[in-house]
Amino acid sequence: MNAETTQPNAKRVAVYRKLQVLQDELSRSLRKVFTQHRQFVLR
Repeated sequence: MNAETTQPNAKRVAVYRKLQVLQDELSRSLRKVFTQHRQFVLR
């Protein structure tokens, strides 16, 4: 057995998945804003 191998912690995996859903939602909601900002700074 490799001493460097670990097993995922189920509780932490669940928390990470919930956090990833929030981050995905935030990213989608800001796409238009990022596009507008980019157009603004490239003038």
